[in-house]
Amino acid sequence: SDVCSSDLLAWTDSLTRVADKGAPDAEYDELRRHFSEAEIANLTALAGMINLWNRVAVGFAMHPRARA
Repeated sequence: SDVCSSDLLAWTDSLTRVADKGAPDAEYDELRRHFSEAEIANLTALAGMINLWNRVAVGFAMHPRARA
């Protein structure tokens, strides 16, 4: 649902900007309404991995190649 999607987006945004606002309990609590703890752990790990690859790409000035 849209509420579930916006809750998940808020959580991933908080994780991306964890130095600014941490990982608010209220956002986690909203996720618990839609996902199990295992699912939240998996989603959190996925968000972390995406953030890692984005930082690696930026750090090494990687740019996507145009498709032929």
